[in-house]
Amino acid sequence: MKKILTIIGILAVSTMIFSACEGPQGPPGKDAEGVNWKIITFTVNANQWEESTDADGLNRWYTCIIDVPEIDNFIATKGLILCYFVDGDMQIQLPYVLHQEDTNGNLWTRTIFSDVMPGSVMVYVINSDFAVDPPPTMNFSLRLIW
Repeated sequence: MKKILTIIGILAVSTMIFSACEGPQGPPGKDAEGVNWKIITFTVNANQWEESTDADGLNRWYTCIIDVPEIDNFIATKGLILCYFVDGDMQIQLPYVLHQEDTNGNLWTRTIFSDVMPGSVMVYVINSDFAVDPPPTMNFSLRLIW
C-alpha cells in the first residue's frame, strides 16, 4: 500500500509541475519574409546513365549530371536542397536504399543518391553486386529553399 501511495504522490507532483507552465502568450512570429523556394523535376532516361568503375575496372556505378541553373552559389552553400526519387505518386528522399531479389534468388541492394553543386546535380546509382545493370529511366524532384 505504501508503494501505491508513493506512486500516486509522484504522479500528482509531476502533473502539477508540468501543468503549471502556463504564462502570457508572446508576440506573434514573423511571416516567412525573405524565404524562397522552388520545385524542379527532371527525368534521367535509361540511355543517359554513364557507367564508371574504379582504376582496376571494379566497383561499377552509374551517374548522370543534370544542369540546374537555378542552383547558384548562394543556394548551393547556404540554402537547403532536397532530392527525391519519384516513383508514380510516391516521392522518396535520397539517399534511397532498395533491397532486391531476382527470380533466381540472387540478392542485391540498389542505392540512389545525389551530389549538388552550383549549376547542377549529379545522381548516382550503385548496385551492391557491381553487376553490369544500367538503371532504367528514373524521375527525380528537387526542393530548393533559400
